[in-house]
Amino acid sequence: LAGLGISKVSVIKPPIVSIISTGDEVKPPGEVIGPGEVRDINTYAISGQTLKWGAIPRAFGIIRDDFHELKAAVEEALNLSDLVIISGGSSVGTRDHTVGVIEALGKPGLLVHGLPVKPGKPTILAAINGKPIIGLPGHPVSAMVIFELIVRPVISMMLQRPKEYGNKKIFAKIARNIASAAGRQDFIRVRIEKRGNELWAVPVLGKSGLISTMVESHGLAEIPPEKQGVSEGEMVEIELF
Repeated sequence: LAGLGISKVSVIKPPIVSIISTGDEVKPPGEVIGPGEVRDINTYAISGQTLKWGAIPRAFGIIRDDFHELKAAVEEALNLSDLVIISGGSSVGTRDHTVGVIEALGKPGLLVHGLPVKPGKPTILAAINGKPIIGLPGHPVSAMVIFELIVRPVISMMLQRPKEYGNKKIFAKIARNIASAAGRQDFIRVRIEKRGNELWAVPVLGKSGLISTMVESHGLAEIPPEKQGVSEGEMVEIELF
């Protein structure tokens, strides 16, 4: 640039993403956990994904299932960041306060509560005074999958990239029958194997709380909502991590 006589260039400031983990049952990694308790995986997993796609994570730690505590944390996050992510508290339950807090903070408020996807059905999409708020499910796999599907494109648009930025898609044959419900978009964790001259997608099965299924996977195979599953040997589209 100096050789061309260019002394100034235009840049885009990386967006700051506040990450709030919620739940009385969620404990810091260093604590001993008891029955019904889980360690806070989502703060660290979501922070890593945020950094990977060019934004700056700001971790707020763990907020108890208390309306006023969560409201104060979200208000502070809105003042300090460009995007707010709330992990957990998005289901319909007496201790799930995310929707109530969003509705109490401003307009337009809640936009979407629930998506026809698996994993990740209880996702929340909202905005307060022009700033987006995304409520991710509490289960780590669901949270990480919805981050890739929803949060990553939002960060890309904030950075003035195409929303498809970073997409790496391939096609492979599915290695077993997988059932799904019509009208719902399913994303199956898969491991890619080469068999002869063909690529095969081997499903990595497990509940949405098992972070090991993400570690063992190379990407997500999509089953479109108009289909009721896929058969062994059928070609599927895979979004690589």
